[in-house]
Amino acid sequence: MELKRIRVVVLIVLFAGSLIAAKAATRYRSILLVKPPEWNLVPYSFGEWNGWDVKFSSPEEQDLSDAMLLRAYVGKDHRHVLMFVGYYSDVAAIMEFHTPEVCYPAHGWSIRSEGESGEATFRGQAIRAQRMLVRKVDEDRIVMWWYNAGGHAFEDRLRYVYLSLAIASLRGRTDGSLVRLEAPLEGDSESAAQARLEKFRGDFLPLLEHALPR
Repeated sequence: MELKRIRVVVLIVLFAGSLIAAKAATRYRSILLVKPPEWNLVPYSFGEWNGWDVKFSSPEEQDLSDAMLLRAYVGKDHRHVLMFVGYYSDVAAIMEFHTPEVCYPAHGWSIRSEGESGEATFRGQAIRAQRMLVRKVDEDRIVMWWYNAGGHAFEDRLRYVYLSLAIASLRGRTDGSLVRLEAPLEGDSESAAQARLEKFRGDFLPLLEHALPR
């Protein structure tokens, strides 16, 4: 009986070790094979938009991404859109606390309303984005965001968690990204700011398709 128990323990240890080794090897291969984002494929000027690089306004807002793109763009109506794309090699590790629903209130913004955007197309897939109206002191902004797990986009964080786990298990990829767009109201109505974001997203997505890893 004792010998049998020892054999079972040895088999369990071997199985657990093999599983850990397989996961480690898969992750190692994925790091080697997945190219980093190519931000140079997102130009400073496209369509009606002209942009420039910006920085976070305070140290507390610094992002934990492995690579990021942070710019402001202005359209032909002289209204602004702020664009952020954060790329993470292990996105599941930051998903619990680094989301707009958590970060904006943490930095003093109050959420006035929440909802979804209209549909857009990313790599042939119809996607929506989450949206919210936020306020700090006397400034109002529309915020729109969605996620990418591997090369797949979707708007819902819960789906993101499950999809990222599935991709990590099946393809050995743990990378992903958060895309966030903001439109200060700048004297416009909420609907006008929302329309500005939708227009920017439609012009921006074809460029983002090439910039992010597939």
